[in-house]
Amino acid sequence: MSQPEGKDIRSRLLSLQRSGHRLQAVPMAVRDLPRKPSPQTDIAVLCHGRNREDGSFDWLYAYLPNANANDEVLSAPTRPFLQSCGEHTVPLAGLCPADPFHHPEILLDRVMEAGFRGVHNFPSTCLLDGSFRSTLEQNHMGFHKEVNFMKLAVSRGVFTFAMVSGSSEALLMRDAGVQALVLVPGVSLLLQHDGLRLYREECQRTLSLLQDDTLFFCCWPDRAAHAELAYFLQKISGFYSYLSPEAARSDG
Repeated sequence: MSQPEGKDIRSRLLSLQRSGHRLQAVPMAVRDLPRKPSPQTDIAVLCHGRNREDGSFDWLYAYLPNANANDEVLSAPTRPFLQSCGEHTVPLAGLCPADPFHHPEILLDRVMEAGFRGVHNFPSTCLLDGSFRSTLEQNHMGFHKEVNFMKLAVSRGVFTFAMVSGSSEALLMRDAGVQALVLVPGVSLLLQHDGLRLYREECQRTLSLLQDDTLFFCCWPDRAAHAELAYFLQKISGFYSYLSPEAARSDG
């Protein structure tokens, strides 16, 4: 069976959003995958990483791969989960496009042949800053490589969900033609006492750059803040959750 094109997936998700449904995207560690996705999960990002004991995704562990993240996503354990995804869940491959040992076109072919319906740039260098990020950029392993990979996926008609940490990166991904974006807060922002306000303002700047048919997701670890974000940012499509729906129910 042929996979739906990226524009068709975007159209379906936009229809859900415009009907009043708040979309939910969830990063899911391949090593801790459930048998099937929750009915509440609209986008499942299968990626390198692990879950904490409370069911939340361990972001620090996944900031940069300590293994072959791309081959992990394409490993045998993902196949039963992919086969269990019905129409309600879009399974995406969380990839590390900066990996110099994977040719972008071959990697994209492998992802689509495995049964994924799109791609997401995670682990991402957008989560890094300082001298480490500068070194990656100087060695051609930085964010521009992720932008180029997403541009390639768009040219193939693949659904593309971009991770960015600011409006300047969002502009690059917008120009690459991605169908969806999530703005993630950096560690330094999370540690500031007014971090939520600063994050909301960056979301507003990013939204002002996007077309109406681009899906936009917020990502904030404190679920109590989601209602505030949704109130001030009425154009958002949904949330990129730190918690699985099952863990969120037990947590709430």
